[in-house]
Amino acid sequence: MSSVRVAGALASALVLASCNAVLDNRNFQGPGTDDAAVGDGQVGVDATPVDACSGIGCMVTNCASQGKPPTSLSGTVHTPDGALPVYNALVYIPTAALDPIGDGPASPACASGAPLMHAFTDIGGHFKLDNVPTVPNLRLVVQVGKWRREVTIAEVADCQELALPFDVTRLPKNSSEGHLPLIAVSTGAAESLECVGRSLGISDSEHTLGTGAGRIHLYAGEFTTTTMLGADPLEPVTVLYGRMAQYDMLLFSCDGRAVTRPPAVLQGLLDYVNARGWVWLSHFQASWVAPPSPFPLFAMFNLNGTAMPPSPVTARIDTATPRGQAFADWMALVGASPQPGLVSILNGRNTCMSIDATMAERQIYFDPAVSNNFSGVQLLTWARAGGGRLLFSDIHLQQPLGSPTFPAECEPGPLTPQGKSIAFQLFDQPTCLP
Repeated sequence: MSSVRVAGALASALVLASCNAVLDNRNFQGPGTDDAAVGDGQVGVDATPVDACSGIGCMVTNCASQGKPPTSLSGTVHTPDGALPVYNALVYIPTAALDPIGDGPASPACASGAPLMHAFTDIGGHFKLDNVPTVPNLRLVVQVGKWRREVTIAEVADCQELALPFDVTRLPKNSSEGHLPLIAVSTGAAESLECVGRSLGISDSEHTLGTGAGRIHLYAGEFTTTTMLGADPLEPVTVLYGRMAQYDMLLFSCDGRAVTRPPAVLQGLLDYVNARGWVWLSHFQASWVAPPSPFPLFAMFNLNGTAMPPSPVTARIDTATPRGQAFADWMALVGASPQPGLVSILNGRNTCMSIDATMAERQIYFDPAVSNNFSGVQLLTWARAGGGRLLFSDIHLQQPLGSPTFPAECEPGPLTPQGKSIAFQLFDQPTCLP
């Protein structure tokens, strides 16, 4: 009898009794038995003890006893548009209902549904799950941070590898396909970070006002030229300052000049990061963290005398850390590096002079040997022990095209190399395991 037929007939009984007692054969076994070798050679796959076998955990065919390879699922996790692989995404088979994901840093991003087994994707977004149950309508979850999508696999054949098509394992484009983090983006006079979501395949319907039902809320920056979403005026970014705690991610586009903010507002952003919030500051948004500011002095900035590097200019990716090496490898894989470890930047700036390496991590930097004699930090991360992260970037996504109405100000076409560097950071989100 195939595993699919047994699953349909005995699922309820298997929850109440030992697997071998019910099946009375050696074709099925719990994922922790000697012959199953669950996760053998597969990094990131959990094995369950024999006496914990229950439910679909009992529906694993003992392929080794038949001299056959294990029943497997494999695939590649992509961004919503299917264009870029996602590194370190969590792929798992749940055995219970998924928990809802809350908004804001107070709600962590965790796997749920009592995962039977899991794996993390490699640099190319690839994963493989061995010794999966052969049951009809097998549930599979792809998650990275608060990006989560659940799909159903109609049928899995015994002792074979099922390679899933990319459209099954990509991240969700909209809320009807899964869960997206709640993101606030300010428009800018010198940059349009609000365009990055649609460049990655997120539906335009998810871009709404701060009071809307979409997952990406747009606010008008201090000096922005983009002030409308359709026929509706955007709320000013000053309104966002009082709402930061409700969002999972905050992206502040470059205003084209430094802005002075009240101390209470600066403290509010620091509190947000300390509470596990995620922040992206672009160019002149360094005014949030440059003195005088309640933020620790994790980097040195020069907002008044910014020298303009040539366009394009080459920068290095710092590979001194595992995260940095993974970033460099990914950039090379997606065609965003002219040489491994390098990236070409258009309309770059030179605001951040250096970092305090005891507090911050350099991601991209100018090396005078390859950067036309420029030095400085192009992208850095300041992380908190509780999981919050602030990224500062002198790299702009794109210049606004001049229209006051989203999305007409967005440049068409695929992401540039520097746009891909931003995309990597957006999906570099931790996912905790139960």
